[in-house]
Amino acid sequence: MKRTGRLWVTHKNNFVLLRGRGPWTKESLIRFAESTPSLDFNFEQPWGTLACLYGESILTPAAKDSFIRSHHWMVKKNMKAIAVNLAKCEAKPVVRHQLQVIYQECGCNFRFFEDNQSAIEWLTSHDINVDSSLLDFKPKNYFW
Repeated sequence: MKRTGRLWVTHKNNFVLLRGRGPWTKESLIRFAESTPSLDFNFEQPWGTLACLYGESILTPAAKDSFIRSHHWMVKKNMKAIAVNLAKCEAKPVVRHQLQVIYQECGCNFRFFEDNQSAIEWLTSHDINVDSSLLDFKPKNYFW
């Protein structure tokens, strides 16, 4: 059986929390987009994301175009900043390089971190109203 990544997302105010375990394949990104209920989110206002990555969060070549398109869309929809926590990522140098190239291409304001607190402080400095209580929530079948 081919392994694919899993993603979970929630939000409050202008803050989006994404947790995911790779590898990211085209199929896993499509499955995430189709299974995620429509976010009741105001994309007219500036917003930011904390992405907490786990395991082998490597992006496969087949998934790259979909990932780039989604990030171009997020920048057009007022994403002001994205903080990426790589503390529990098993392939940090590769993931950091992949994301850096893509984020720069898409015009994302981004930074990598090894802990949530530093990431939250950075997002807050970009006027993102981070609700830290979202970090405590564990969805059904959580995997980190």
